[in-house]
Amino acid sequence: PMSSSSSPYHPHQSSSGSSFHKADAFYHAFQRGAGNPFFASSRNSGQRPFYVNGIDITQLFNRGPSPFAAAGFAGGGPSPFSSAYVEKVKVPLEDLYAGKSNVELDVHDNLWKRYRAAFRGGIAGPCALQSLGMCVPLLFRIRLPVTIGLFGIFFHSFLPRPTVLKYRTELQRGWKGGTKLKFKGVEPGFDVVFVLEEAKHPRFQRDGNDLHTTVSITKKQAKRGCKVTIEPLSELEMPIILRLKAKQIITSGQTVTISGKGWPQRKNGEVIAGNLVVTVKILRAERQKKTAKSAGKK
Repeated sequence: PMSSSSSPYHPHQSSSGSSFHKADAFYHAFQRGAGNPFFASSRNSGQRPFYVNGIDITQLFNRGPSPFAAAGFAGGGPSPFSSAYVEKVKVPLEDLYAGKSNVELDVHDNLWKRYRAAFRGGIAGPCALQSLGMCVPLLFRIRLPVTIGLFGIFFHSFLPRPTVLKYRTELQRGWKGGTKLKFKGVEPGFDVVFVLEEAKHPRFQRDGNDLHTTVSITKKQAKRGCKVTIEPLSELEMPIILRLKAKQIITSGQTVTISGKGWPQRKNGEVIAGNLVVTVKILRAERQKKTAKSAGKK
């Protein structure tokens, strides 16, 4: 059974002038000819009137300049509001270390991000006011729940959608995780901020301006001393040679610091690198035999 409160909204239980039919007619008129009222232009001039309870709703979409135009909104000049998108991008550690040109960054647009960007950039406020202004004339002729539903439809349709989803930039050598790349004015009404994040590297980790890596040697090498070759983080650099003296490494896990082979940083126009901290691990006897067997098979 249908309750008395819900029956006025059912198309088969209501009269031809019910709230359901009013909202349905309004929605189809909006879809058919009105377009997006917030960005409406003179193309609506000369349109045939469409009346809902004595209101020509086509006039709602063709009232001339928006009341927000004086504030620089909707055609009145540069808008102080925008949709601010924030995208986190994983970047390989070696690309941040050495730098890379012609890097493509993508904006992932969806309903959740679109709403967050609108509230973050401040454009949600004017969109809400514009939607409210369009619903007020209907408030006295259409039931409140229907008016609230129309408000949601208007607000959603007013939110701008980005058309530029790909940006190109150059990664400067020595940038770190947390670096923000801001694109403002590439597309009117949109600000895009890319936050760089460091992807995990199998051999190197960054700590401030220092790089950390780990090498393994045998007990025999630790006792007699040895030379260890470390492949650098950048393919453009020469291998790093670590020379260990006899009995320099006594216990597994000791560290050796190589100056000038760490993370690059710019100071006074010059590139100064931090330190490379190498953790030296001594292989156990069992592991040494496994390593020797695998090397013999190869």
